[in-house]
Amino acid sequence: MNRRRGAAATQKRRAQMTYPADLPFEGDVRMLAERAGSIPMGWRAVYYGCLSKLMSVSCPARHGYRLAGPFDAEGTLHIVYAGDDKVVCGIVDRLERTAACTCEVCGRSAKRRTMINTTMVLCGRCAAPRLLRDAIGVVLNQLALAESTGTSLTIPFDDVPFQLRMVLQPTLWPPATRPESDPAHPDVTHKDLHRARPMLIKISSALERAIDAQITE
Repeated sequence: MNRRRGAAATQKRRAQMTYPADLPFEGDVRMLAERAGSIPMGWRAVYYGCLSKLMSVSCPARHGYRLAGPFDAEGTLHIVYAGDDKVVCGIVDRLERTAACTCEVCGRSAKRRTMINTTMVLCGRCAAPRLLRDAIGVVLNQLALAESTGTSLTIPFDDVPFQLRMVLQPTLWPPATRPESDPAHPDVTHKDLHRARPMLIKISSALERAIDAQITE
């Protein structure tokens, strides 16, 4: 009888220690998990790892702390934590540090890169088509503006984005057709760009398809 009473008392204490699943801290972690689809695919592994750690340290002492997010913009991913618990702060801070060196497209080791209208964390493989697409877009826009205003466009070779030089050089300045008196890297003239425009448009379209394929891999 005493054993039964002792077992019943133990179960009662355990029941008292087991707090409801809808307490704020755990509820916020579940909410963050439901929003994982809003962040880039390459960051989801580190994001889920963060949520797993947060759930593992959940305890009655932390049930009053609140979490919000996820927030990702300009090459950053973070969760807002309204509290001063060092363990939780460490887990949340580690997510931001890890995401800052993880490609948001594929999950490889990466670095923050400045694009035309945004900043992204990308590895070399995922950055290359985006950087080239942006460089082509800038040149095509410059050409369109020059034609609409009736002005002539000339771009010094040194001002041509290096991603674009490898594309333009074989077409515009093949060594076999360049006189020996011409500089090795002449300026890019309006005529050059007009001749290269169909090729640049095709390359840009191919790059868009390649980028879309990376996102859906």
